[in-house]
Amino acid sequence: MADMKPFNVLRVPLNGSNLIEASAGTGKTYSIAVLVLRMIIEKSLTISQILIVTFTNAAVAELEVRIRFFVRQAYNYTRHRGDHIDQNIKTIVDRAMLSSGLDRETVPESLAKAVRDLDDTQIMTIHGFCQQTLQEFAFETEQAFDVEVLTDQTLLNKHICNRFWREEISVLDPELLELLFYKKVKFPFTKDTLTGFVNQVLSGRTLRTTPGQEAFEDTVLEKARQCLDKTKEAYRLFYQMVESQFPLIKREPPSGTYARDLVEQSSTVPDFIWKFEKKWGANYLVSSFPRIAQLYESFIEQQQGLISMRTCLVERLLLKLQEVALERMNQAKERKNVVGFDDLINSLWKAVKKENVCRLLREKYAAVFIDEFQDTDKAQYEIFHDIFSAPAVQQVHDHVVFYIGDPKQSIFGWRKADLSTYKRAREQVESVYTMNSNYRSTPRLIHALNRFFPLENAFLDPEIRYYPVDAGTDRPEMTAHGKRVAPLCIVQYENQETLMDMVCNKIVGLLSCKEHLIPCGAGNWRQIRPSDIGIIVRMNKQAKKIRNELARRNVPAVTLDDTRVLSSPQALQIYYVLLAIRQPGRVSLAKALLNPYFGFDTQGVIRMDEETELERFRELHQIWGEWGIYNALSSFLRIYRVRYHCTLEGNLQGQRAITNYLHIMELLHKTETRSSLSADELISWLSREITADNPVEDEYQQRIESDENAVQVTTIHKAKGLSYGIVFAPYLNMNWTEHEFLDFQLPPPQEAYVVAINKTEEFVEMAKNQAERENRRLIYVTLTRAVYKCFVYTRNKASSLKPFLDALPADITDLIESDGQTDDKAPKTWAGGQDYSAVKQLVSRNPRDVPPMKGAWGVHSFSSLVSETPYVPVQVTTSARGQQGAASGGQDIYDRQEKRTNLPAGSPPGSAEAQTAYDAFIFDRLPRGAKTGVFIHQLFQQLIFDDPGSWAEAVDRAVKAFPHCCQEQDKEHLLTMINHVLHVRIGEDLVLSQVHSREKAQEMAFFYTLQDKGLMMGFMDLFFCYNNKFYILDWKSNHLGHTPEDYNAGAIDRMVKESRYDLQYNIYTTAALRHLKCKIRGFDASRDFGGVVYLFIRGIRAGLSHGVYLRTGAQVLGQPFFSTAADTTSTGSFLFI
Repeated sequence: MADMKPFNVLRVPLNGSNLIEASAGTGKTYSIAVLVLRMIIEKSLTISQILIVTFTNAAVAELEVRIRFFVRQAYNYTRHRGDHIDQNIKTIVDRAMLSSGLDRETVPESLAKAVRDLDDTQIMTIHGFCQQTLQEFAFETEQAFDVEVLTDQTLLNKHICNRFWREEISVLDPELLELLFYKKVKFPFTKDTLTGFVNQVLSGRTLRTTPGQEAFEDTVLEKARQCLDKTKEAYRLFYQMVESQFPLIKREPPSGTYARDLVEQSSTVPDFIWKFEKKWGANYLVSSFPRIAQLYESFIEQQQGLISMRTCLVERLLLKLQEVALERMNQAKERKNVVGFDDLINSLWKAVKKENVCRLLREKYAAVFIDEFQDTDKAQYEIFHDIFSAPAVQQVHDHVVFYIGDPKQSIFGWRKADLSTYKRAREQVESVYTMNSNYRSTPRLIHALNRFFPLENAFLDPEIRYYPVDAGTDRPEMTAHGKRVAPLCIVQYENQETLMDMVCNKIVGLLSCKEHLIPCGAGNWRQIRPSDIGIIVRMNKQAKKIRNELARRNVPAVTLDDTRVLSSPQALQIYYVLLAIRQPGRVSLAKALLNPYFGFDTQGVIRMDEETELERFRELHQIWGEWGIYNALSSFLRIYRVRYHCTLEGNLQGQRAITNYLHIMELLHKTETRSSLSADELISWLSREITADNPVEDEYQQRIESDENAVQVTTIHKAKGLSYGIVFAPYLNMNWTEHEFLDFQLPPPQEAYVVAINKTEEFVEMAKNQAERENRRLIYVTLTRAVYKCFVYTRNKASSLKPFLDALPADITDLIESDGQTDDKAPKTWAGGQDYSAVKQLVSRNPRDVPPMKGAWGVHSFSSLVSETPYVPVQVTTSARGQQGAASGGQDIYDRQEKRTNLPAGSPPGSAEAQTAYDAFIFDRLPRGAKTGVFIHQLFQQLIFDDPGSWAEAVDRAVKAFPHCCQEQDKEHLLTMINHVLHVRIGEDLVLSQVHSREKAQEMAFFYTLQDKGLMMGFMDLFFCYNNKFYILDWKSNHLGHTPEDYNAGAIDRMVKESRYDLQYNIYTTAALRHLKCKIRGFDASRDFGGVVYLFIRGIRAGLSHGVYLRTGAQVLGQPFFSTAADTTSTGSFLFI
């Protein structure tokens, strides 16, 4: 192996084959992007000549964003110079411009071409690369055209297993069936045994058997009979002994406490036997019940022989299945013209054995980066090695190859991540570099981890070492009570019951204490927020438990795991809804509606108006038939106010539920349209998927509930590549656990991945050792996610974590502290958490029934017209802002109320000092962006304009519901904002504080026809009547400057034109005029339409005209739009919600 050299992104030679060993947090993605930039500038490569392969779509997106940014930054620097640029990029460009080997015009030209060709970047996953290559060179690789990639092979797997069950298992002799399905084993034989095994076979593993199968074949039936007879007889004698002894035992129980308790808790013979078998192995059973124990021990001896015989039978069946599974799977794929992910790799691996395929790829790519190389298997490595980095290739071709990875982070053994391949590559490359400057964590946390991991042979592999890491930046530390905290905390716990409380209580304490601060830039510190915290667990079920516990403590938390959404409770609930829609009836309705998220408890179902509900479901049945499942379920969610019920206080997992409902609806829609399934076929598909135990594909992975300010709870595998300010690691006391199949890799020279059903001592030892090595790497990945502080929980029992803790030196308490105490005075709930009642107030209390519109393909909106991307049809019953609108009595505005003159005037704005503080809030502290826009809309939506006494309550609810926008101390400023907005004069006489609630409607949704182009849809923020005229109003939170004068008429007019708000209000006006003409007899637009108002709330001040954009009815109707494009006289085919 070449000597390891420190990696320097500016100096590493751009030639030959190289391996970069990048420890966690050392800037791997950044370095790849800089090296790509160097390739473009120094080697004059085009962007399409550089291939970058990684292993997840998220990594692809991150790399593409970083490379695009760096290329543009370098190009802009060659044109304008300046110091606002990454210093490494500046150095690369300056060095190239001064290089004697490059013409001064070459660098700008290369970068200009790279900018033009950014859409040609070759960044993809390994499967994406294989698929693209096989399609591009279909003749050379002998591939069929138009082959579809099958992301989920579960259905084909089940067909194979079902056929095998019929042909091989159901025809076995009765004695063999009895042996196969013997109940007193840890892992019973089921169809899941077969499907699990076939999944292993399809991933490239083979069954490792024990010797003697040939002899077993000849004598299997006779041996099975003998074993069954002897075992049954032994158990009969045991049972008879218990039966005869039980009355005596009950009259005169043994003297020992445990034995006496066992007898007293057993009321019948079967009850006693069940408890006796469960406790078998305890010494007191032999001493207290000697005769019974002797016979039971004899039974156990006979049973061991039976279980060994059964294992041999299972092995025999699995060997047969292994022989036919691959062949039948390939036949099925060939018939359907599909391939799996592993097929893509195997096909390309075979193809590159042909020199002409390698030659074509060498001509296409001049530089190759293989990211996350520690997760590569043998076939993947050989593809790139044979094409680009083999010594014979390097002698002829000038290719640059970088393999980038970290063997300490190889945690995907179940995906055949092969460290022996990594080690072989390290031996074969020309240069090996190490990246040991950590840019993620604070210097003291890095130092603490250096003391935590330098255990000799820490990863149980002499070729994988922990090299001490340096701090890449002088990142400020987290503080408590003005002092720096110890960055690593080891917490002792007693049992699993107390562990959950300790973790959640500690989080509540950190969030509640104003003395715990983390840096927030520019030398400032702030209080800890939920989003600063990550809880990293081992399994999905642990993540769900912690999320639920945090919710009970009022702490917002979301899970990021690989749970199948079709395995969630919501999938079963939707299944019952589909059954009820398909065949409405009393029983099916009760099963479908008995759900708190649908608004029914048991008494509610009993009391429901059966005829009304049946009629609703018959309508849903018709919608499904005419417009598809998505529209039917969308209508169901609206009719039964599911969004509203998901936000009610006490529904702690409501956000998770509504996320899953929408995800399941999407999957049902895709399956229905992709496979042209009937209603019955779709219900059968969902039923199969709910009960399936399939590998989790990205499409079926449960989505994150929200990206708001929340604690992130994730598994170790999902956390890889992420970082969190504060990490909690409660489940690192890992040990080997037994599964139905042993899964391990054979030692050199074989190095094959195998599975075994026969758990021999040799096989178990190999599986345990490999699991222990991966457990230690999991510990490394978990601890290196932290930026400021990491809490590690332990019981100080034998586990993968214990060797690290035992080796910790005692003199580093400033870096690593121990904590085994609980603070009983600490708060048990977070006072700053989500107030469910506040959210409840902001959700529509009066949703309207809207039939789904036919032909969703033709639905257009203002957003789709002004964006460059195609419009994606949305759920037509839900506000585009993600919240249900409150209609606020919209029907009453058509009563044409006379102008009200007796409304309260409200208070004028405050003093000059208060005004200055308000300016600082409205221009600087009130965040910019879409979330603030939603906040402003929801706030004004809840206001009663002519009742100033109610404004404070509306502000209080909004602040609690949107803590990321405003805090408690901002309430006075929000009241000032409301005062300004509702008292500013609009035009000659319009003042919003004089608009009565009965004369306005909020979040008005509309649809109208566009002749043969489909439908136009949208949402009006406010539609109201004032002084016998109708107005359309839109709230705008755009930031145009830091003074009210920046929101003058000219600035607003420019913003309206740049953002195409003029198109928006023309669309709204068309809808409003069509609606009013239909609604009001004798409606005259020139007389009755008042106009359009846009209020830019940051600039509005009562008494001034800043921030107000008004176009009167005459101005709007006089535009060319209404003489050429808009048919405002039409009343046909439109819908107002």
